[in-house]
Amino acid sequence: MAGLLMACGGGSKGNSQRVSPAVTPPGTYALAVTAVAGNTAVSQKLTLVIQ
Repeated sequence: MAGLLMACGGGSKGNSQRVSPAVTPPGTYALAVTAVAGNTAVSQKLTLVIQ
């Protein structure tokens, strides 16, 4: 019934230059996750704490 989609950026295999990964600064972040199936949608608010 629920689906989750996550994405992140990546590098090219042909590129020899190393790229540093993105760093999320410490803090508290508000997230909203919504799952949709047919005509039904369910949302959930979450709090993410990065130390």
